[in-house]
Amino acid sequence: MSRSSAPFPVLAARLQKDPARRHMSNAQKKKQSQAKSRAVREAEAEKLAAQQWAEIDKIAEASVDLKETRERWREIDQIKTAANMSMKEKGEAFKRLNSGTHLTDEMIQDIIKFFVGCEHLSPFKKQQLKAAP
Repeated sequence: MSRSSAPFPVLAARLQKDPARRHMSNAQKKKQSQAKSRAVREAEAEKLAAQQWAEIDKIAEASVDLKETRERWREIDQIKTAANMSMKEKGEAFKRLNSGTHLTDEMIQDIIKFFVGCEHLSPFKKQQLKAAP
């Protein structure tokens, strides 16, 4: 009687797909499997990084000028740390400061939430966290 792989159809199918696996030790098969899964994880990480950089590029493109942006954030910090202003006054001062700027409405709302104590991150940090898994 000849040896047949009929009782083990899954094994036979696997060996037909990759005949080199027949001569591999279990450790080699495990290494190969780990390498494949690592490659998949790395590809997913690269895809996520590309998405994050795309978001950062959108923010950078929305910025009119780096110097102007830095000055604006300094003014925002001054408003945020002003001890003699109420939260409502801080929100209004922020709206006046950012009327007609490059900041989106979503960013403005996030910063206003920061003023009332609901948000502890800058919009840029929040973007990074949204993109992170």
